[in-house]
Amino acid sequence: MHYRAFVTIDENSSYGLTYYHNPLRWEKFMKYLNGNPILDINNWTPEYKFYDENGKKSTLINQLPNDKGGIYIFYLKGICLPFFENYILYIGKASITDNENIRSRVKSYYNVPKNRYLITEMFTKWKDYIYCRCFPEMNNERISEDESLLIKTILPYYNEDIPDKISVQPDINAF
Repeated sequence: MHYRAFVTIDENSSYGLTYYHNPLRWEKFMKYLNGNPILDINNWTPEYKFYDENGKKSTLINQLPNDKGGIYIFYLKGICLPFFENYILYIGKASITDNENIRSRVKSYYNVPKNRYLITEMFTKWKDYIYCRCFPEMNNERISEDESLLIKTILPYYNEDIPDKISVQPDINAF
């Protein structure tokens, strides 16, 4: 029997997300990330569920550094095979300034302005399954470049704009 016999089209379409598997894009941008510490999972914070089991704000967010900027990623984590069922929804950055750091920036997503429609949709639709990881960093230029590269490489569904913080030129043969 086919799986489509168990799931209606309407049920699937309301939860559909587009993900682009594009090895050419991965390879193009990986050369810019090669050797970057962002590629080592040991440099990322442990994952935490953005809302706890009771639908309350996670207290683990208070363990994020408040003296660094960095990259943060919101992703879906399935419950059947949670070690496989991960889907990156959004990639963002936090500069390190007097008014901003990785903890304050990630905390700001608990109060998303209504004019950020896609982010509002993300938390409305997926709230119980959103996890977060952060990559703390002190260099604001590096933070902007890493965010741009990751978004251009992965194209997360809820990143509406692709930042243009770096200039990626097409390969040109020398001879």
